[in-house]
Amino acid sequence: MLEAFGLLPEDEHDRELAENVHPGNWVNPSPSERYNIVVLGAGTAGLITAIVSASLGAKVALVEKHLMGGDCLNVGCVPSKGIIRAARAWADLQRAAEFGIGVPPGVTCDFGAVMSRMRRLRARISSNDSAQRYAKLGVDVFLGHGRFANQETIHVEGGAGEVRAAGRHGHTGGTGQHVRVHARQPNRGSGRQRVSQCRRDSESHRPHARRHSCRRLSPSRSRSAP
Repeated sequence: MLEAFGLLPEDEHDRELAENVHPGNWVNPSPSERYNIVVLGAGTAGLITAIVSASLGAKVALVEKHLMGGDCLNVGCVPSKGIIRAARAWADLQRAAEFGIGVPPGVTCDFGAVMSRMRRLRARISSNDSAQRYAKLGVDVFLGHGRFANQETIHVEGGAGEVRAAGRHGHTGGTGQHVRVHARQPNRGSGRQRVSQCRRDSESHRPHARRHSCRRLSPSRSRSAP
């Protein structure tokens, strides 16, 4: 299971991490009829959105198919800072003589121990982003792949069924760089009408009307307008 999430090697620290942010025995709750907000992705943005909304009394569903905590906890902020701290300690050791500190020859850096420390710290912090903690705080946590079935319904694969938001604007995506926005196409007719009006005003030598109509265009079109 841990290998599927990219957690290698499978040690006690990674097992603790997985138990917090994607427990193997997790049972998704029975979906409520409606939610005020459905959050796709339990990364930093998704977790904050869910917990703040729930604290304000909203009915919230949180959907995550991978590891809660997102990139920040699992592969980004937390792991990188642990490794950077070890690198800084090693760099300081190389300059110890400048500060009057004698270091015996033959001192080495054990990178395996550095990574083990990182995993230990990550596992300890992971309880803050755990599925159990968010469930206790009133968030319905669904572990599985979420996809839009329609404008008001998100289907969660893995036996969770369908999760419905209270309205068309009740969804938020916290999936990092993989977010896709489902929205209706804008009404482009009004934009074309303003372009035509701008050109007509220019041709008729009405400078005040031209400035007024062109002001509503995008910067790129304003520059190209006659």
